[in-house]
Amino acid sequence: MLEVRDLCANYGGADVIRNINFTAQGGESLCVLGPNGCGKSTLLKSIARVIHYRGVVSVNGGDIAALARKELAKKIALLNQSASVYFPYTVYETVSMGRYAYSQGFLKNLSAADTEIINNILIKLDIDDIRERMIDELSGGTLQRVFWREPSRKPPI
Repeated sequence: MLEVRDLCANYGGADVIRNINFTAQGGESLCVLGPNGCGKSTLLKSIARVIHYRGVVSVNGGDIAALARKELAKKIALLNQSASVYFPYTVYETVSMGRYAYSQGFLKNLSAADTEIINNILIKLDIDDIRERMIDELSGGTLQRVFWREPSRKPPI
């Protein structure tokens, strides 16, 4: 369950979102709609703790402010709408980043179980044949498949 209470966030001192409140139960889908500049991305960045916010964001009853980055990454992921790529990684390396919260290092020290999970994801998403391609060479649709995360399942560990 995700609960947001009295959420406010700003850029440069001026609140973009104010006093946002909602609850989403497990398995429930929500849609955030609004015109450009109304704060949709700010809301999502606040929930993912990418930007500073005031208020309370809790997952399964626990305040995310108290979570270490790795623990937060096991509960919340944010996929930016932009298809721009700012880092030169292969498809395999990019998918491997999803294991960061469960491993001992960044793209290093992956266990045999991690490697198997990554390989299964590449096959499931039908991107195994492009595993060595650089992500900045991919089309927008293919890049979205690389970044895909199945929200209805717990991450494999």
